[in-house]
Amino acid sequence: HDAVPPRPFASLAPLVEHDLGRPLEELFASVDREALAAASLAQVHRATLHDGSRVVIKIQYPEIRRIIPLDLAMLRRVVALVQRVQRRVDLRSLVAEVTRFIELELDFPREVESTERLAKTLADVPEVVVPRVHRELCGARVIVLEYLEGIQVARTAELVAAGHKLPAVARRIGGLYGAMIFEHDFFHGDPHPGNLLVLSDGRIGLLDFGLCKELPIGFARLVAQMMVSAMIGDSAAALAAAEELGFDITTMRPEHLRSLMLMTLGDSDGETGLFDILGESQVRRIPEDFALVARTLVLLNGLSYRLVPGRRLLQAELLKHLAAGAARASG
Repeated sequence: HDAVPPRPFASLAPLVEHDLGRPLEELFASVDREALAAASLAQVHRATLHDGSRVVIKIQYPEIRRIIPLDLAMLRRVVALVQRVQRRVDLRSLVAEVTRFIELELDFPREVESTERLAKTLADVPEVVVPRVHRELCGARVIVLEYLEGIQVARTAELVAAGHKLPAVARRIGGLYGAMIFEHDFFHGDPHPGNLLVLSDGRIGLLDFGLCKELPIGFARLVAQMMVSAMIGDSAAALAAAEELGFDITTMRPEHLRSLMLMTLGDSDGETGLFDILGESQVRRIPEDFALVARTLVLLNGLSYRLVPGRRLLQAELLKHLAAGAARASG
């Protein structure tokens, strides 16, 4: 999430200066040489601007655009070999989805646009904060954002000690993601614990907007219709919505689709695995847009378990928006 061993800032400072076209001392009043966080593609340092504003500098590792394509090419070769033996699930389509996700995360100019767009989308939502982008200090491999001070959402002991109510945090996050996906059709697609902060006033601070996603018009409503129909046993409506979304279904039975939807929402019995469902039902392709929605919901399931084990409060808030989306689709 955010605890990869960081690199010395001195090794990345020339990249920042080259990308932004000025010496560090002209860009920042001070820069913390110790990394605030580090992940697989980039690391983050705190800094202060000359006007006193506290910011973070997100720096993409210089060789990552060369290494990642090589890694993915090797992965595709391995999967092609495995696919000759295992034909139940189209693993190549899953690799294609992973490739698309990584390409999005490497596109820093797109991430800047997504951050600003999501800030506008959520401007009237008081429970969330999207950091301000300092666009004049952004480049192809560097992003400078407002610094948000808070507690990572998975640090539950710290949250409780600071006076935060974990059920309220779970509901707030569930409502936020339900609104983004099923109402606004534009959402933050990477809700792992390192990207969600609880601020001192209880608001949720979002970080890292590389996987923000715009859904096609009507897509989220079809997803809602498919998921709700599957859960209530309306097989015909669920399968019709799935086909319209772009699932390539050859012999999927209603119980398979229902199991898949329950698993996505974190309400399955855990006895049947994802590959069992996909293999038995012969789902040869999952639509790209649904893949990121499903990934987001699965990450939220894990977060819900950390915050309020066994209570599914986060999922309950998601379901409210899911049901509303399904109603709009039917109407």
